[in-house]
This record gives sequence, C-alpha cells and structure tokens, in this order.
Amino acid sequence: MMRKKLPWFGCKEKKVGYALTQALTQGNDNSYKAQMSTLKAAFAFKELADKSLTNSIQMFFPIIILDGALFECFLDSKGKMELKEKNHIFLQNLYFQDNNELVHIQIVKKEYLNDFILEANAMYTELTKIFSHEIKDLLNQ
Repeated sequence: MMRKKLPWFGCKEKKVGYALTQALTQGNDNSYKAQMSTLKAAFAFKELADKSLTNSIQMFFPIIILDGALFECFLDSKGKMELKEKNHIFLQNLYFQDNNELVHIQIVKKEYLNDFILEANAMYTELTKIFSHEIKDLLNQ
C-alpha cells in the first residue's frame, strides 16, 4: 500500500540506472554534465538548508528534464538485451563529498513533465501526512 502512495521510495523493486549517455554522439558528454550539475545543485541546496534551517525536515529530489527520447536498456533473466522507451527513470549516483551519499536522480521526459508534477504533488501530500507529528513538533518550537 505504501509503495503505491510513495512510488519514488519503491525504486528498489524497479530498475535503477547506473549510467546515462546520449546515443550516437561524440565529444562532449552532455548527459554526464547534466548529472554532475544536478548533483552539485542538489547538494548546494542541502548545504544552504543545513546552515539556515534549524530543526527542519529536508528532502531533495533532483531531476533532469530531457527534451528527447528516453530509453532503458538492461539484460533480461536470460542475458538478452532489452530496450524499452520510458517517460521517467531513476538514475543512481554515488556522490563523493564529505559523506559518500547515494542519490537517485530522476530523469523525466519533457512531454511527461505535467504528469510528473502531479506525481510529485501527491508524494508531497503523502510525506506531509507521514511526518505530520514531526512537523507539528517543529512548528511548536
């Protein structure tokens, strides 16, 4: 039940990507640049929040919005390569800074952005319900 309400937290059951690349290109790796920029921005927001907010609950969900086709490539149980077009995938990154932190960046196709925003709003609503006691405690301090 909880996984249906919080699908982003059930990504262990889903396929999680470990690499992102742009097909049929040479030279600059724009997908890698997007990943690193997104990670750096997310951690900059986190550091800023850590310094300026006391007694807070913080969650960051970094995303990359892609204007193009998005494909998931994986090996099936028989070792055969599968390729499926997707609207939204999770990309797992290990970010090396003070703490080595595992971060899931969400890659979202531009055409799927409205649906993604609705999903994000639903996630916010559910997380607010889950942390309602903690939020009340923080507001009363």
